Amino acid sequence: MHVQTLKPTKSTFYLNPQSFTVHNILILSNEYLVKLP
Repeated sequence: MHVQTLKPTKSTFYLNPQSFTVHNILILSNEYLVKLP
């Protein structure tokens, strides 16, 4: 799963571990929880 030309979403979050910060983690976690059923 090589998707590096995507918007800053979960994909790039996992592909670029050095780019994630506490801020990004919080945002991504929020999006994930919101999308849960």
